[in-house]
Amino acid sequence: DGRVVATGGFDGLGLIARNTADLFTGDVSAGVASLSEVRPPMGAPRALHSTTALLDHGYVTFGGLAPAADGSSVTLVAGIEVVYLR
Repeated sequence: DGRVVATGGFDGLGLIARNTADLFTGDVSAGVASLSEVRPPMGAPRALHSTTALLDHGYVTFGGLAPAADGSSVTLVAGIEVVYLR
């Protein structure tokens, strides 16, 4: 439907995983997209994961890594998250 979603990722150079889901609407290809007010956060912070669009106007996110805040360990995120957009 023309919307673009960007999920998770690392927050700067600190390698801290984010749980954000940014939804962009409008004409993304023309560079006039705007950030939607409706952006439900993911349940688990993750980076190096995969997010795929669903045919019924949503997305599924799975896999990824979640480094500890102090950098002492990295957890593999095993769960999936499904979000339906209205």
